[in-house]
Amino acid sequence: MLRFYGPALGIFLANPLMSNIDNAIIGRASGVAALAALSPGTVLSDQLLFLFSFLGRATTGMVSRANALGGIPKAREALRVPLAVAFAIGALLLVPTYLFLTPALLSLLQVSPALRLDAGIYAQIRGLAAPAALCQSVALSALLALRDAKTPLKVVLGAAALNFFADIFFCVWPFQFGVGGAAAATSASTLLGCAWMIKSLQGRGLIDNKRPGLLDYAPPFFSSQRRHQLFSQSHAVKKIRSELAPLVAYAGPLSAIVLARLAGFAAMSVTIASCGSVPLVAAYVLCLNIFFLFAFFAEPLSQTAQALVPPLLEATKKSDTAQEATRNLRKTLANLGILALTAGPLIAFACALVVRLGTPFASSDPQVLDLVFRSIPAVFLMCFQLTLTTSLDGAIVGARDFSWIIACGTCTAIAQLVALRALTLAGPAVDDPLVTPISLVFATFIIRLFVYFLASGSRVALGFGPLGRALRPQLYAARQLRRQNRKEQRRRRASSSYYRQENDLPPPATHYS
Repeated sequence: MLRFYGPALGIFLANPLMSNIDNAIIGRASGVAALAALSPGTVLSDQLLFLFSFLGRATTGMVSRANALGGIPKAREALRVPLAVAFAIGALLLVPTYLFLTPALLSLLQVSPALRLDAGIYAQIRGLAAPAALCQSVALSALLALRDAKTPLKVVLGAAALNFFADIFFCVWPFQFGVGGAAAATSASTLLGCAWMIKSLQGRGLIDNKRPGLLDYAPPFFSSQRRHQLFSQSHAVKKIRSELAPLVAYAGPLSAIVLARLAGFAAMSVTIASCGSVPLVAAYVLCLNIFFLFAFFAEPLSQTAQALVPPLLEATKKSDTAQEATRNLRKTLANLGILALTAGPLIAFACALVVRLGTPFASSDPQVLDLVFRSIPAVFLMCFQLTLTTSLDGAIVGARDFSWIIACGTCTAIAQLVALRALTLAGPAVDDPLVTPISLVFATFIIRLFVYFLASGSRVALGFGPLGRALRPQLYAARQLRRQNRKEQRRRRASSSYYRQENDLPPPATHYS
């Protein structure tokens, strides 16, 4: 598990680290104005892609489960749909959005008019590589589902190296294209990474060399064979629905999770902004940006759980391997818990240390630094709880317990929004010597994660849900037996009452005189 976690961690950290390198090179080579324009451009280019991050997580579960059921042929068929959908979304939805709606989106984000030109150029150039970015994410998840973390790590590091040298080539020497050069470097590295990933999948037999299937759901690019297959038959719509059904089963719940998280962070930012203090907002941004960087450390734990849990769950459904698979599943989750409990404090401590030592380089304002330093305990707890919750959430996603994820996640998100609304109305004091408004806002997120973790963990431990039934089959069997006994008792009472009514018999005596 550690051999899997290490490379997976490098994969998820490569992109944020390269974003920071981009910022450093642009800041040095092109000045403050270009660096300021890079921020909204990056937000626009990354956040639209983040809305479709469910494709990668869905691919991990689908390919891992299919590989357990039928090996590489089944895994290849499971991968074809999300890979084609990723290309279709990127080519038909995101590319036109970046090309034609970028000025309107920057205006909606209230970006300064002086920065909109450079920010728009950056977002539009990055948007041209959106199909490759989504396909690369799906391909990476497919390799992780097969427990191959080394190949994606090589690809990501190779693409990151190209991005670094291309940044120097386009932005420092011999060319000085500024923000546009940085966007071109990132897009080139994305295209290289996608092509490398596709080649690796072909080598593993997960993509057909003769018919990769990338264009299966992009109508303008349909081949004549695919067009005839879909549109010359009367049941074309039914066929498309049957192909997309496994992906939709993942997409809906995972999209709800993404939107709930975005709503929570947006409400946190609104609560901080409502305090009306510029130093408070600056301190909050510094803390949150560092937290987002270390949040990537928890994602490999989720991917590990999603890759390991589905095959074991499928094995528990077979009578000849059920007992051994149950033991292996318990051992896997125990190891995952130990890894999360070990990595959690280390990740949280590293995050708190970077907040303490790194923020003075970003700001010299004493009031900002004071607010940041007094919020360090909340940052530590938030990072630690996120690591634990993400690990358990990955196992539940791997078990496809989506109804619980949506119900519990929605309830905890609503509770956080209510708490944040109460904080906004109360107007916490910025100068409170004991608790900062940042700590209070972060506390709502910590409690939300803790409640989700406690409720989900208790549900699994008590034998409820797909994962709980596989871990505690005795509890599930006993519960089913009690339910059947109650049904039988109700049936007997109903039949006895019906017999007495039909034969006009007195009701049975309830006591003896």
